[in-house]
Amino acid sequence: MDFEDVSVTTRSPNRLWTRDFVLLLLGLSCISFTNYGATTVMAFYVAKISGSLAYSGLVGGAFSIASLVLRPVSGLAANRIGARWIMVASTLLCMAACAMHAVAGAIALLVVCRVLHGAGYSFYTTAGSTAVANVVPLARRSEGLGYYMLGNVIAMAIGPAITLAIVGDHTMAEFQTCFLISAAVCLLAFSMTLGLGRIGRPGGAGQGTGAAPMRAKSELPRAFMGFEAGVLWPCCVGFLMLVSYSALALYLAPYGRDYGWGNVGAFFGVYAASMLLPRVLAGRIADHHGADIVMFPSFLLAMVGYVLVAFARTPWMLCAAGVPLGIAMGTAMPQITTFCISRCSRERRGTAAAAYYVALDGALAFGMILAGRVVDAFGYRAAYLICAGSVAAALLLYTFTLSGTRSRRSC
Repeated sequence: MDFEDVSVTTRSPNRLWTRDFVLLLLGLSCISFTNYGATTVMAFYVAKISGSLAYSGLVGGAFSIASLVLRPVSGLAANRIGARWIMVASTLLCMAACAMHAVAGAIALLVVCRVLHGAGYSFYTTAGSTAVANVVPLARRSEGLGYYMLGNVIAMAIGPAITLAIVGDHTMAEFQTCFLISAAVCLLAFSMTLGLGRIGRPGGAGQGTGAAPMRAKSELPRAFMGFEAGVLWPCCVGFLMLVSYSALALYLAPYGRDYGWGNVGAFFGVYAASMLLPRVLAGRIADHHGADIVMFPSFLLAMVGYVLVAFARTPWMLCAAGVPLGIAMGTAMPQITTFCISRCSRERRGTAAAAYYVALDGALAFGMILAGRVVDAFGYRAAYLICAGSVAAALLLYTFTLSGTRSRRSC
């Protein structure tokens, strides 16, 4: 059976909510659930296995480093093999890795599990972004990618809260149950991927774009490992934004425990809920009025949010900080994804999506290691103030490189 891209001659060129689009969104929710849920409890699991939090940065970084190293490969694979088949294989790899977490009794084995999970996540998310870029209409790209990334929002909302609730007593049986549930969620993502239609194979007209046939490689802009120069500045801005999130993902639960706040899953729920409205509105506004109108407020809100986290005195203050942070990240990250895809050739959507995730993975890996050192030396609050500084650097870089421009729409 051929899974070549199909044209849009039989459907409305601006139709967004197709069956494939919904399946892609739900599949991303499932795969992201296993990422955010596992990351939130990983520091506790490391302490259970080794008796110390000292290895948390290493174990947490293994996932992101593996994902980072494989991004160029995953982008090229999505371009050449087709997004659907890459997604099918990567869901199975994620499922196996999650199940292996449950029997990892040593740090070395846990690192291997995290590497495998990172590899599967790398291939799935790159291929998924490639597929959704083929599905959404060109005129609604920012809006469509914003909706698609609701999959991450849903995972952020329920993943940490569920996994923290499951491992409430930090027993080995609870951790094993947590990881086996994650494996089952990967199986659900696998079934959704099998239900996708004919998307993701290079060589046909992009679904939702009505574009002309693909151009020859000699007609495309110069690229390094498939990456065009257009992705450089969006990726750098995204890197600086996402370095800060790594400290939230890995160290917020121990932070809350040390201050006697118990389960901080409510923060992630508030954070994710606050991302919903920007996902609905920001992309539509950016499509019509340009990116600046949504990006500048997002930088300022993120800085405010990290300062509030640093100086939180009660669980309620911590949850309140999730509101500006959620609005900021819900606005900025889909737009950065749109910059990457729109500033590159249609034929290289796979590597454009991979470039965004290279920035994400590199930021998380670097940020987890850096945050671990800062926490050890200066404490949690200093780490979150540094996060605010990283966002300030992203604001400056955006101002001098991307501000005032409209993303060039690839056709």
